[in-house]
Formats: sequence, structure tokens, C-alpha cells
Amino acid sequence: MKLLKFVFRLLAWLGIVWPIVVVYSRVIKKTKSEYIGDNRPVILFLSYERLQKDIQILDDTEEFCVLRIPFIWQKSILNQFYPKGTTRAQIFNPENSVNVAKAQNKLHVFMRRFLTSLYRKLGVKCVVSPGLYYHQDLDWGKISDELGFPFILIPRENYGAESANHERYKRLLRHRISFSGSRIICQSEPFRDLFIKHGIVDPEKIVALGCLRMDAFIENVKSYQKTLGKRKNVLLFSFSHGTSLIGHPDQALYFDNPHWTRKSDIGWVKLFESVHSAFARLAIERPDVDFIIKPKWLGRWKEEIEKAVAKRGINLSKISNIFFTEEEAHTLILDSDVVCSFGSNTIVEAGFASKPVIIPMYYEAKRKDYREYLWYYKYYNLYDIAESEESFIALVNKRLLDPTVEDGLLEKRKSLFEYAFSSQKSDATEKYITEIKDIINV
Repeated sequence: MKLLKFVFRLLAWLGIVWPIVVVYSRVIKKTKSEYIGDNRPVILFLSYERLQKDIQILDDTEEFCVLRIPFIWQKSILNQFYPKGTTRAQIFNPENSVNVAKAQNKLHVFMRRFLTSLYRKLGVKCVVSPGLYYHQDLDWGKISDELGFPFILIPRENYGAESANHERYKRLLRHRISFSGSRIICQSEPFRDLFIKHGIVDPEKIVALGCLRMDAFIENVKSYQKTLGKRKNVLLFSFSHGTSLIGHPDQALYFDNPHWTRKSDIGWVKLFESVHSAFARLAIERPDVDFIIKPKWLGRWKEEIEKAVAKRGINLSKISNIFFTEEEAHTLILDSDVVCSFGSNTIVEAGFASKPVIIPMYYEAKRKDYREYLWYYKYYNLYDIAESEESFIALVNKRLLDPTVEDGLLEKRKSLFEYAFSSQKSDATEKYITEIKDIINV
């Protein structure tokens, strides 16, 4: 491996690209190999791990040939040029470091030759990234666009663009506040307005076409019928100490990462312990009901939940009707009888699916400077609000008995869904196909 790295670096610095092109043309994954060689436009996805569901949706349309480059190979090119220890901020702003600026200039010279040859060999028409802040995509996208292979951004996130969210997003992108590609395809008009307001992109380079992942969800909401005889279940979309707080001064000062705080009085610490403990109490009190916890991932997230609940003397592993899952959120929502969520788009999605939605708004959630960072906070009046731990438990039990959502309220929830995701119709995929083909002139 050391010899291989040396040879790779030597070739890169000498500007000899053909051996590297041969290697990369083999490691770049073809999601459906039978499409290679026909007339479908070829799309190369960068950082594809963050956009896998959307990639699959576009791939399944059979309108495109979809390629994916593994992260390790994508970053290997950068590692041959940037000095060890180069930060994201330096890559976004190379003018602040002479060494990084020189390295980036040499990288770009190499990539112009390398990408021209690679794209010709693979038939690539455009390049797609899932986020502005993925620094490993910056050079690939910028040079691709310069060479005439449009760089398209399809942000996976869909931030609620109200109140403090504007400043939060601006801080999140403080190292890079402009888009150098051909088009951003975002999910909603508020998200589009946010990008334009902060000078991230010119108005003519960004469109709001909805969310690819919502098309199937919208159709499934219309046709869903719960299986007869299936046990009732309550679903909790777990939150962390730092959910939605990116950009808040406390998050920058007291968090090692976006989710877990170093201080017991900073973040949603008390609320986190209370809600998860209340959920465990409910499971103990209601053995006839299943209680499902959906963290963003297992591992540490699950461990933090277990530790918080253990402070109340509860061992989650001994409760037979409480489950952790990584199953897809929309399937969980449709199968649930009651949904509990906090600081998440799932509130809007579950409301659209006519589910009773319970939001805990006590302890730290009473802090004005915190709650302003919650997505869609000003629409929380459309859902059931728990103002204490006992209120949370009582609302879950109440909604298990009566899950009905009155028609007037449901219509407002559906309007919010349309505001958040551009449409109540399952037409995003069709719009994306048209837009991408227009960008690449197909």
C-alpha cells in the first residue's frame, strides 16, 4: 500500500493521468451495469452515502445511468496535494493559507486533465453533491463545472427557514457562502429563499422542486391501511442534547459534536432524560402496546438513551415491549398509532399522515433562545403539546384511546407539509428528471 501511495502521488504530481483514470474507471460503482453503453445520460454522484435514497429513486426511473464514487477514492486525490492537517475552512478559503492555496492550484491543474479524461471514458454528463459543506466535493464540483460538466447540488436537508434558522444556517456555512456550480435543486421555497437571502447562490441558479423521498410517502399515505389485529404502537423519534441547536452559541462552546454536550445544564439534557424515561414508564405501564424508539443511528445514541433512563432506575433491556430501530422513518410513521417527536421534520410528515403527534415542550424547551432554533416552531399549535413529563404520559395514553385528528386541523397540517416540501402531489421525481435533463441539455 505504501508503494501504491507513492506511485499514485508521483503520477499525480507529474500530471500523468491515464493510469489513474484506468483505476478510477474501475472503482467508480455503476448502480445498474446494464445501463452502461446505451443512450441514458450518465450522472456521477459525490459523497453518495448521504444521498442514497434519492439516488435509488432517480436510478429506478431508468432515465439516467447512475455512477457512485466511493468516498475513500474521492478523497485520495485530494490527499495527494493538500498538506496533512488541512482543515475544511482552509479548503473553502485557501487565500488564508499560502501552502493550501499553492496546493489547491496544483490540484486544479491536475484535475482538469484527470476529469476530462475520466468523464470522456465513462460518458459522464454531470456531477451531483448532497451538500455545500462537504469539502471533499468542492474541488471535484468546481473543476467539473468549469470543464462543462454541470455541478448540481441536491441538498439532502430541508431546514425550516424561520426566525433563528436563518442565522443558524449562515453560521453553518461560514466557511463557504457561495455556490460555484450550475444549479441547486432544493426541496422548498423557504429553503430557496434562505440560500438567496444569504448570497449563497444567484436566484436563477436555484429551484425548489420538492423532495424525492416524499413521492412514495404521499402515495402510501393515500393507500395505507393498518393490518387487522396488529398490536398498537407508539413511535418516538429520538432527539439528542443538541438537536436543532447548530448555530447557537452554546452549541459552539460546550458540544464536542452536534449532538452531545459536555455540560449538564447546556442543551436539551433534562428534556432528553425526561422524555425517554417517560417513554420507558409508559412501556412498563402498558404491556399491551409496543413502544418504538427511532434514533438517528444506534451505537452511542442508544447508549446515551440507556444511560439517561438508568438514572431513573430503569433498565431498558428488561422491558420486553420497548424496541430500538433503524427502520426507514416513513414506514414507521405509517405503522404507528401515536407519534412523538421534537425538533424534526418528522413532525410535519407524521401530521400529514393524519397521525396524532405529541411534542414535549418543557424544561429547556421553555428557553426562548433555544426554542427559536426548533424547525417549524411557530406551527407547533397544530399538534399536541406536552408541558411536563406527566402531561407527556397522559397525552400518549389519551391518543392511544382517541387518535382522531379533526378535519380543520388536518387541512392545516397538510398545508404545512406543502410549505415544507413544495407539494402535496407525488410529482417531485418527474420535476427532477426534467430539470436535470434541461441542465445537461438532453
